[in-house]
Amino acid sequence: MGKRQRGLGVAVGAWLLSACFEPPQEAVQRLTEVERQGAEMDRALDALEDRLLAGRAKVSHWQELSERHQSVSALACQSQEEHLQQMEALMEKQLKKASRRRPMLARSKEPGGVGGPSPDQR
Repeated sequence: MGKRQRGLGVAVGAWLLSACFEPPQEAVQRLTEVERQGAEMDRALDALEDRLLAGRAKVSHWQELSERHQSVSALACQSQEEHLQQMEALMEKQLKKASRRRPMLARSKEPGGVGGPSPDQR
């Protein structure tokens, strides 16, 4: 290669390199716009993420409340069942007691029965 060709190559290379270091004004404006849109998109995504996390927290809260409700309902049903059984046992006991007393009451109303004459028989 000759000096002339080498000089021309260096000049063309310098010109190309200078174009790389100073971008055109349109490119600078476009880069600024893209960065602005990127920042705007980041804010929108952050807001969306906050909404999703809040929604997830609400769902988790309602699931926990549902589980607690089911647990409390099961406990209440069990308690009511036990109470009903106790009421039935007491009712049977009271009925047996009343059936034993009925003959005694019938005898007490007879003249000279267990309790003596009734007031209307005096």
